[in-house]
Amino acid sequence: NKFKRYYEAGFPEAKEEEEKVACRKSSLVGFSETGLSMSLLDEHPVTEASSGNFFSKKQAEYFLANQALMLSHDEGKALPPDQLQQRLSSILSDNPDLAEAHFLSYINSLRVKEYCTAMNSLYHYFDRKASMLVESGQNKKKGVQDEVAMRYAALNLASLQFRFGNKEPCRAALREAIRLAQESNDQTCLQHALVWLNLLGENHTGVTQLERSIKKTIDLSLPKLAVLGLHWISKGLGTGTELPARVIDYFTQSNLINCMNSNYGMMCTGCVQRAAMWHYYGKRELCSLDNQIVLNLNTSLNGVYYNGQAVCIALCNLAQHHADVGEYAAAFEILGQARLRFPCHTSHSEIWQSCQQRITFTRSLNNRKFNEAEQSLIDLEALDEPEAKIRKPLLFKEIGHVTEAFSCLNLLLSECDKEKSGYYADYRCRVLLELAALYIATGNCSAAVIHITDCIAHAKKHYLELYEGLGTAYLAFVQLSMNLPNQGLQLIESQLTRLLTNASALDKGKVLYIYAKCKVAASKLTGKESARKSDLLVALHLMNDISSLFQQVEAYMLEKDAWYFQAMLYNSLCDTENRNKCAYQFKLLDKLYPTLNTVGLTLL
Repeated sequence: NKFKRYYEAGFPEAKEEEEKVACRKSSLVGFSETGLSMSLLDEHPVTEASSGNFFSKKQAEYFLANQALMLSHDEGKALPPDQLQQRLSSILSDNPDLAEAHFLSYINSLRVKEYCTAMNSLYHYFDRKASMLVESGQNKKKGVQDEVAMRYAALNLASLQFRFGNKEPCRAALREAIRLAQESNDQTCLQHALVWLNLLGENHTGVTQLERSIKKTIDLSLPKLAVLGLHWISKGLGTGTELPARVIDYFTQSNLINCMNSNYGMMCTGCVQRAAMWHYYGKRELCSLDNQIVLNLNTSLNGVYYNGQAVCIALCNLAQHHADVGEYAAAFEILGQARLRFPCHTSHSEIWQSCQQRITFTRSLNNRKFNEAEQSLIDLEALDEPEAKIRKPLLFKEIGHVTEAFSCLNLLLSECDKEKSGYYADYRCRVLLELAALYIATGNCSAAVIHITDCIAHAKKHYLELYEGLGTAYLAFVQLSMNLPNQGLQLIESQLTRLLTNASALDKGKVLYIYAKCKVAASKLTGKESARKSDLLVALHLMNDISSLFQQVEAYMLEKDAWYFQAMLYNSLCDTENRNKCAYQFKLLDKLYPTLNTVGLTLL
C-alpha cells in the first residue's frame, strides 16, 4: 500500500543489504539517512530525479520547498518551466490534495506568462486549502478560516490580473478583498491591498496618509510592506517636483528597515531604485556606485545567493555605463554574465535583452551600420516600446528621412503632454532635445529655441541636472549659429563642470566641440592677435580630447568633422605639418564613412 511504499522509500529503521541500499539511494529525491538539510542539496540535488519516480508526501514537500526557495532567491537554479511543470504533474498524480504543489504551479505559470494555467492553479490551490479545513473537522473555526482564505484568494487573483495587465479585473478583485477585510477588521490584508492600489495608481492619498500606513505596517510586523510603501513614496515624490534630498532620505529609511530584518531581496531592490533615481537626476557616477553595491552585497541564504530582478537590473545598468564611455567589450561581457545568470526561459531575461539591443542600436548608429541599427530597433520594439519610439526618429535623421523623423517626434511629444501619459519628465526632455537637434540640423534655429527653453524649464522644475545642462549646451550652439559666440561661451561655461562629470562620452565630446567652436569664434571678435592665438591653442588642445572621445564611442562621422576643424585651426596658425596630419586622418575616415546627407553633418 501507499504507506508501505513511503516507508521503504526513505525511512528504513533496519540495516538492509547493500544492493537494496544502493537501489534505494538511487531512487531518492534529495534525501539521505541523516535527515533533511539544505546543505545536502549539492550532493543530492532534488532536480536529478526523473519525473517518473514516485513522490511520497514528505519528498514532495521537500522538493516544493527547495524549488520555492530557488524561484524567490535565484530563479536560474530552479528547474526550467517546462521541466518543473512536468515534475509538479507527477507530484499531483501521487498527492492530488497537496495544495502547495498547485501554488508552485501558479508561480511557475507566471514565469512564462501562461494565463489560463496560472488561473486554474490558483483556483485549485484555494480549493484544496478549503477541503483540508473540512477534512480536519475544525467546525468551529471553519467559518473564520474560510473568510481568511477568501480574502487572500481575492488578493492573489488581483496580483494575477495585474501581472497580465488586466486592470479592471484587478480592481474588482481588490475591491472584493478590501470589503472582506473591512468586515473582519483584517488590517494585514488591508495593508497588502493598499500596496496593490499604489501599483495600480488608484491610491490618491497624500504623503502624510502613506506615512501613517507605513507606521501601521511596522506595528503589524510587516517590514516588507513598510519598505514597499517607502519606495512608493520615493518614486512618487522623485518623479514629481520634490527636492532630491527628501527623496533619497526615504530610501535611507527603507535601507535601515531592510538591514534590521536581513531582507536581502528588498535591500537589492532599494539600492537599484535609488540608482534609478540618481540616473533620473543625472548623477551617473552615484548611479553606478549603487549598482555596484547590489553586486557586492552578501545575500547568502542557506548557501544560495540572491539573484533576482534587482541583480539583473544592476548588471544592465553597469553594462550601459561602460557602453556610454565607449567600452563596448566590457559592456557585452557584463551582459554575457547577465545572460548566464538569467537564461532566456527566466522571467527577467527581457531586462538584459532590452539593454543589449539599446547598446547595439547606439553603437550601430554611431558607426553608420544602419541595417544593424534597424534590426536592433525592431528587436527593441518587442521588448521596450518607449525606448524604441524615441530611437526610431534618430535612425530616420541619420539616413536623411527628415519628414518621418519630425512626424515621429511630434507625435511622441503630443503623447508626453497628455495627462497620465505614463512618461516621466526625463523622457519628455529627451524628446524635446531630439526635436531641437532636428530643427538645428535643418537650419531652423528659431523653432529649436522654443523646444530648448521648454526642456530647460522642465528639467529645472524636476531637478534633472543633466538635461538642464544639455539644453543649455544646445542653446549655446544656437547662439553660435546666430553669430553670438560670447553669449554662447558664457552659457556653456556655466554648465561645463556638471556635463563633464555626468554626461556620456558622446555628449562630452559634443559639448566640448561646441565650447571649442565658441572659443574660436569669440577670439575673432577680440581684435588682439596674441589673445586670438592663445584661444586657438586652447581649442586645439580640446580638439585632441574631442577626437579621442568620438573615437571611443565609434562616432566616426563626428570624429571626421573634428579632424577637419582641427586642420583648419592648424592652418590658421600656419602649422603646415600638423595641418597635413589632420587632413590625412580626415581623408582616411572620409573614404570609410563618406557623407551621404547634409542632415548628418550637424554636431547635435
